[in-house]
Amino acid sequence: MKKFFFLSLLIIVSMGFILRIKIEPFNKDLFLLLKENFYRKFYLFCNFLKLYKDLRERNILIRRISFYPWTLYFSWEEEYTLIKIQNGNNNIFVNQKGEIMSIYRPKNNTVKVNNSVKKTLKEIINLVHSLLKENIDVREIILNSRFFEIKTSSGSILMSYDNIEEKIRIFKHILSILSDKNYFIDMRFKVPAIKG
Repeated sequence: MKKFFFLSLLIIVSMGFILRIKIEPFNKDLFLLLKENFYRKFYLFCNFLKLYKDLRERNILIRRISFYPWTLYFSWEEEYTLIKIQNGNNNIFVNQKGEIMSIYRPKNNTVKVNNSVKKTLKEIINLVHSLLKENIDVREIILNSRFFEIKTSSGSILMSYDNIEEKIRIFKHILSILSDKNYFIDMRFKVPAIKG
């Protein structure tokens, strides 16, 4: 009985050692970095602070990091500027995790926000994420005190800040039946106004 208990304990403890590293998407340099930090080490004694610092220096964001028996699973993406916020003469750059960046790294889907009314950073990030999760092709947002304008590659939409999810649902329905792709839709009121 003692041998079985000891053997079980030994197996459980050995599961904390990392003998396999899986990276998605695979990157050789990142694999070597993780191998240096984790391979054949007990995960409780690994230096995660050093790893996070090394990843930040390489502009890499962690999507997911998980430990399985003898295995480290690491999912990542390259950091880029998702939101560029213009506050008067100041610019704030926000990455796809909602963290402030020190350097502007634009990509095709970077959203520019003109924040002349001084909305908070949290309000802006929530607004942009709510629009992007609905697969709206947002290029620029101009914020006003009572409404905001969304510029897409095909047109513009005016919306008030209340019931945004419902207005997005109506907008997507209008877009599905709209033949003119150069549109201007005013959704600030109960009945949307469409101008082509």
